[in-house]
Order: sequence, then C-alpha cells, then structure tokens
Amino acid sequence: MRIKLFLLLCISVTVFAANSLIVTLSLLVLVLIVGLALGLKLKELKRLGKIKWFLLTILFFHSFLTLPTNYPLFSILEWICEISIEGLINGAQMSGNVLTMLLATIAVQQSSKGGEFSQGLKRMGLGSDHSLILTDMLSFTDEKRKSKTKKEDGGIESNALSVKGLVSGKGDYVIRLIRERMDLEKSKYKDNDLVVLSTFSFLVTIIRFIKIAPGLPIAPGHKNVLIIPLFIMAGRMSSKKLPGTSIGLMSGLVHMMAGFGKYGPLGPLQFMVPGFLIDLLNLSFKNSNSIFTFGFMGLIAGAGRVAAELVLATLVGMPLEFYLVYSPFIFMQCLFGVLSAPVTKFLCNNLENA
Repeated sequence: MRIKLFLLLCISVTVFAANSLIVTLSLLVLVLIVGLALGLKLKELKRLGKIKWFLLTILFFHSFLTLPTNYPLFSILEWICEISIEGLINGAQMSGNVLTMLLATIAVQQSSKGGEFSQGLKRMGLGSDHSLILTDMLSFTDEKRKSKTKKEDGGIESNALSVKGLVSGKGDYVIRLIRERMDLEKSKYKDNDLVVLSTFSFLVTIIRFIKIAPGLPIAPGHKNVLIIPLFIMAGRMSSKKLPGTSIGLMSGLVHMMAGFGKYGPLGPLQFMVPGFLIDLLNLSFKNSNSIFTFGFMGLIAGAGRVAAELVLATLVGMPLEFYLVYSPFIFMQCLFGVLSAPVTKFLCNNLENA
C-alpha cells in the first residue's frame, strides 16, 4: 500500500512538473492500464464526470484568455470570435493532468482496503493515534457502502440539521449527537484527546456525506454552518496540538478513499486548511465566548475552504479572470462561515461539561 501511495504522489507531481502533453497522455494511458490490472472497474470512471465542468472551464480560459487568439471561429456582424490554438492545446494538457491525477486516485482507492490504506500512511509518517482513528472511520464507511442502504448518514437525521434551525440556535439534536458519539468513543479509547479527535472526525466526515439543507437553493459552503463550529469545539476540548488540522486530514482522507472526493490527493486540503487556521485562531481566542469572535473565526475558516480549488487552479495555470469569476463562490464560503457563529456559541454554552 505504501508503494501505491508513493506512486500516486509521484504521478501527481510528474504530470504537472513535466509540462508536456506527450508525458500527460502517456501517464494517463499507463495509469488506466495499471488500474484495470489492479481490478479497476470501468463503471468507476463515471466518477470523473464530477469534474467535467471544471475541465471545460480549463479549456475555455486557456483557449480564449491566456494567449493571443489567432484562429477565427465565427463572426456576428463586425465581431469575430477567435480562439488560441496554442491555448487550446495547453488547456487539453492541463485537463489531462487533472484527469491523470484523479484516475490514479480512483485506481488506488478501488484496489485498497481501509486497513491497508491506514497502515500505508502510518509507514509514511502518519501518527499511530491518527492511524487508529482513520482505520475505524474507514471500516465504518466500507460497511455503509457495502450495505447499499439508502441512508448515507450513519444514523444522523439529516432533516434535523437544517441550516435555518442551526443558525437560530435550535441545535439540541446536535448536542445529543455529539454526546452520544463521545460516549461511544469512550468505550474504545481511554485517552480523552483521542475521544475528542475521533468524535469530531467522525461527525465532520458524516456531515460531508449527507444533505443538511433540504430545499436550500444553490449555496456552496452551507455545511460550514455546522462543520466550522465542530472544528472550533474540538480545539477547545482537546489538549493536543493542531486538533483541527488532524480532523481535517482524517476527514479528507476518508472522503477521498470512500470515492466522494473530486480533487484527488488535493482533496484533504479542503478541511485541513480551515482546521489549521482555526487551530491558530484558537491560540488567541480559546477563552472567548463572543459571537463576534466566532464570526471572525468562521470568516477566516470559510475562506480556507477554497484551498484545494485555488491550488488546483494555480497548477493548471488559470488566468486572473478565472479568480474573478470564482469570487462569488469564495464569498459564499465566507458568508456561511460567519453564519456559523451562533451555532458555535450554542455549542460552547452546552458542551462545557461534555
């Protein structure tokens, strides 16, 4: 397993460092052949459809905005639509880089068991405590996936986690959920820090799998309303260093290995970065119970949620115009981060003796 993970990292680095369409296509074909040899099923390739719009976006921005256009496509009155052939080739190469990285991730995920994955990471430097919790979480997700049940929440009533109810402070169900999970983890671990890390890693992971806002219009980042308070509470209840970063890492790894991630090895950054930012802020605000403090922490953590997307956009050479188009998405992440403040305050007021 350690070899698979090492190869995944090597492939991900190589496709972007080589800057060659030939290298990209060669690695793409090689990964597909090796994946099929390892048991990768063709139906699993449908998961690549999750990033089809991002790939088309890469092609569009590179074809029309990164280089001078030099090939006319059509004209309307006196306006001529032109495309850059070199930009189109560059866009195809960058899209191929992303596809290769994600295909390698799917191949590793499909040919590995949860325990093997945890042990492989442990041999690569993951702490024994983290490995233990990660193995437990992966075992849970494997069981849920094999059961093919219609419920994806592991017992969580998603309707009880509405954004409106959480923001208004009606989160009694969340308090009960956290306490019940902590009681369960206490039967496994004697160390309180492990109980806290396992409890909040599990809850963050499960919430990422379910819908907590039935009927809510398109609003990226709405899960920040609950997830960010969980990160803050974990930092306040644990004496370990960087608990938020640890929870973000484990949640991201489970999400990736469960087949839900669409950013490959960059996926864990989605919650590692917010977790790390919250860890830093907790150093200064750990004793504060002000809703304004929680709003500020939520704002910073919400901005950190876009780390994976921004890193990937940088790797594929997106122009400035892309970031301008992407700015509303960043705004929504930050907005829901701020809206998490009442939930954080509610949890702080009710989990002091948990």
